[in-house]
Amino acid sequence: MNEEKTESFYVTVEGTKVFYKPMSFVKQGKIRQGLELDYREHGEPLDTPKVEVAVYGDETIEVDLSEANIEVEGDPEETARRKKLWADHVDALGRLKKDLKEAENNQLFHAILTQLPEDESWIEAQKALHIRVPEDPEKRRQHYIETEVLTSMEDIVEINSLIFTKSAVRTVGSEDLAVAKDSFRDIVLGTLKGSTATANGTEAVEDTAKE
Repeated sequence: MNEEKTESFYVTVEGTKVFYKPMSFVKQGKIRQGLELDYREHGEPLDTPKVEVAVYGDETIEVDLSEANIEVEGDPEETARRKKLWADHVDALGRLKKDLKEAENNQLFHAILTQLPEDESWIEAQKALHIRVPEDPEKRRQHYIETEVLTSMEDIVEINSLIFTKSAVRTVGSEDLAVAKDSFRDIVLGTLKGSTATANGTEAVEDTAKE
């Protein structure tokens, strides 16, 4: 069946038309939850470590470890233990944030419908410049979009903003939207503040078009 439908597109500063589709914020929330579960199942210290502190005489209470109570006067061994707990906690959160960012970027690329061209002359041109072109098909496609399609900061900002806006319109009301917005907050703030209008719109295409 060849029903016509409309697909959104963005025109880059160099005049390239880039088609895109909405992302699933529900899926984004699931990605975040899944990554955190993976970390916890591997015993990663995502939760703030607890330590005991003296209150009255020999009595102690359990409190969250922080930079304010990491030093224990007269007890270098306990201080060293607390410093390691804190360092491991901070490291785990940093790695989780990095993995989440990578997952977000991958989902964003899935919303950009640009495919690799049949003409591979761009690969040879990049190799001549000592640029390493990935062998994996999806990583190569992402690399192509980053280096040959979205070649300006304006392009990157605008396509982020357009995809996010189109996605949010379709998913308002979902419980997972709040989770997704938290993880995308840095993208949203950066794109909406710096976005400038460029050519974009909708175009009639065949239903057999790219998915």
